[in-house]
Amino acid sequence: MKNLSAKEIELLAGTFLFRDIHPGEIKKLIKTVPVYIKTFEKNSIIAFPGDTYDNLYILLQGTCAAEITDYEEKTLLVETLSQGDMIASGILFAEENCLPVQLTARTHTEMLVIPKNSILALCKNHEKILSNYFQDMGNKINFLAGKIRFHQFNTIKQKTAVYFIDLYNRQKSLRPRIPYTIEKLSELFGSARPALSRILAELVETGILGREGRSYIIKDLDRLKSLQ
Repeated sequence: MKNLSAKEIELLAGTFLFRDIHPGEIKKLIKTVPVYIKTFEKNSIIAFPGDTYDNLYILLQGTCAAEITDYEEKTLLVETLSQGDMIASGILFAEENCLPVQLTARTHTEMLVIPKNSILALCKNHEKILSNYFQDMGNKINFLAGKIRFHQFNTIKQKTAVYFIDLYNRQKSLRPRIPYTIEKLSELFGSARPALSRILAELVETGILGREGRSYIIKDLDRLKSLQ
């Protein structure tokens, strides 16, 4: 069992699992369960596909990539994980709890490792931790389902149009809230970030979308629908 430093507790307070929980309370909670810190250097392999996943990994610092390699040895980026993210929260409690992806450190990375039984104890003792854990699993299911759905469209422009129409239909607003960063959105579409940025700029230039700061506005819904 590791006693976390004040800095590590502060980092933990910024993670999704401990979101909206006071650092002082986190310190008390984390003392009740065994945890430890693991570090990985840039480009090192954190885990291989098929590895048994018995401990929850939480990114305290750095970024890592979850990737799948197909039969032609082509690598597909499933998701980039960054500071505060939980790794494979849904896999931890699966009947076959084996990782389907390879995890690679993109930078020097620091992980908090919490055994499965400790997660159960934390969820039992604090309703907010349980809620955060379930929400993270739901978010990941939505993201992966969206990634599969967008795979059917041929162009980034089509994917962008469908995405904004989906936002409009769900939120009933021409000023939709986009829950992802451009980096995360490009991963959802399976595209490069610069390519997506060019499409967004083109849609703004042609008057289909508008932009105010980091927000986008649907200015011509009919033309946007014609791009599907």
